[in-house]
Amino acid sequence: AVSITSPLPTEHFSKLLHGTPPRRRELALRFAFEADRVRSVYGDALVRYLLQTERILAPAQARYCYSPYNKPSFCYPTDRHFNISHGGDWVLCGWGSENLGVDVEKADDPDRSIERDVFHPLERKFLEESFNGATRRERFYSLWTLKESYIKFTGQGLSTDLQSFYFQISDQITCFSSWG
Repeated sequence: AVSITSPLPTEHFSKLLHGTPPRRRELALRFAFEADRVRSVYGDALVRYLLQTERILAPAQARYCYSPYNKPSFCYPTDRHFNISHGGDWVLCGWGSENLGVDVEKADDPDRSIERDVFHPLERKFLEESFNGATRRERFYSLWTLKESYIKFTGQGLSTDLQSFYFQISDQITCFSSWG
């Protein structure tokens, strides 16, 4: 994880962008806001850093493959998986030997108007049981990041109906799906 709390000088961004593979560079430059472009390029830099640190292969040799929903993975080596998320000042790269999904969010006051569209009825009930605003915000972002991580894990992203599955949070976290 990297915290980006100050603007990135143009020459540093240009260097990072130059090292980014063409398709990842194109995707990063599609972001409307400069801060999101910077975070996206940092995410790719984290992946390249981990490749080099673990001496798996030189970052320039890494070839990305993409799922039908544009989830990136390595064509080679296939025994390494990654997932990138950015939110607020943070860029997070999950890294491991198994498929994974990660999410990081800036925990502002949540937009309650989206709860009906995003959360399963049982998740909304869990939110409504909150005793104060801080607890509700914590629960909202716990559920939101779990859901976001899960759809990134499956590789289907927002093509997934977010109400088709739900999380139950107690002493442990359990995911339930209506997929059968």
